[in-house]
Amino acid sequence: MVIVLMFIPVILSLTLSLLGLMKKTIPDVITQEDVFNLQIKQLLQRANHVVFDNGMISFTYNMTHFEITHHNNRLVKRPGYEILLSDVVSVTNDIKCFYVVTEKRELCIEK
Repeated sequence: MVIVLMFIPVILSLTLSLLGLMKKTIPDVITQEDVFNLQIKQLLQRANHVVFDNGMISFTYNMTHFEITHHNNRLVKRPGYEILLSDVVSVTNDIKCFYVVTEKRELCIEK
């Protein structure tokens, strides 16, 4: 019984230190832009025939053609009207990136 009681403080201190490490690795706030960035990267990695042109992304996924366009301050995936990101100010592209500027920050989706 005495031996078991000696190990309780050791186990308790290890548990508390592990909880402290876990708390530090969790991000404080996940924004809409973070979720969009992850979604668009996953979507474009699985897509075929991806084309960045005139502030629009067109691609084929599961034998269906899709377009991501800027409409009413939103990035929208069509066909349909799936809103990927709100509060979009502008969308431009150059040789390296597809830039999405929101009210909070600018995102670069690499080509």
